[in-house]
Amino acid sequence: MEQANQESAAQFQKNNGMSIEEAYNHVKNWYEEGKYSEVIDGCEEILRYVDSYEDVQRILEDSKAKLAEKNHSTEEAAVPQEAKSSTPPSEKPEKKNNQDEEYKGALSTDEKILSAIGYLGFLAILPLLLKKDSKYCDFHGKQALVLAIFFFLFRYLGILRDIPGIGGLIKFMLGTVMLFELVVIIIAMIQAYRGKYWKIPLIYGMSQKLKF
Repeated sequence: MEQANQESAAQFQKNNGMSIEEAYNHVKNWYEEGKYSEVIDGCEEILRYVDSYEDVQRILEDSKAKLAEKNHSTEEAAVPQEAKSSTPPSEKPEKKNNQDEEYKGALSTDEKILSAIGYLGFLAILPLLLKKDSKYCDFHGKQALVLAIFFFLFRYLGILRDIPGIGGLIKFMLGTVMLFELVVIIIAMIQAYRGKYWKIPLIYGMSQKLKF
């Protein structure tokens, strides 16, 4: 196993919450479990800090080959033989990117905790400010911020609850939304702490429009 220089090792520890050696052990475990997408991202992250790492490079190349073979086999099994022979090449659908442009490398405990805390109202700014270089915190921070703004604005309906005729309806709507808010926040916090990229319908789409 080849060693990274001290500066690179320290930078890796700072950005990923673990040493290069620990990350390498994660990569080996993922490889044995057949989690080739995670292996590829983990290897590429290590190689950003280590110029020459033969073991990691070998695992990376082998994982790419195995993942391509696995995806090809899955695609072959999903498409009927008749459809394959009759579909012109120009009309074949593009292969879907399983990673959905998400970073699936090793996540630090700090990233998971900050992302989970971010769903507590406007604490959404914490993962965005404290982990600016983390794509995981950026994903959950922006989604949590849009969610907080959405429910904050909806509460303004409360000023209408004393209007005769519609007050009762407004109170019912507010109560329902508050219950829904609680359920969504709990689920989002659990998923964030578990290291999952959980996309909240509608909210996720709006969060991707935030550019900062």
